[in-house]
Amino acid sequence: MKRAKIVLPNGTVSAALYRTSHIAWLEDSDPVSLAVNRRIAAMTDLDVSRAETNQVSNYGLAGEYITHMDAIQGINLTHGDLDGNRLATFMIYMSDVGWGG
Repeated sequence: MKRAKIVLPNGTVSAALYRTSHIAWLEDSDPVSLAVNRRIAAMTDLDVSRAETNQVSNYGLAGEYITHMDAIQGINLTHGDLDGNRLATFMIYMSDVGWGG
């Protein structure tokens, strides 16, 4: 896993003090990723075949998720475009609990 970064308005990729997680991306062919995507599609009625690759985040001890916008201003899209801003973000807490889970 690598330290998560942000994209600044000028397009530069940089680390930020408020982004505390470490991330990795799951391959679209990964069985866990496929199963999660099927469930997300069933719950949201969204076409997940056009979604970004699933991201796994680890916030560690005292880590924190801070609500934010990932939208890029000034993008003009037409129906059917494959790129652009996110329509939705789906977060799931997954854990391998040894006791009591």
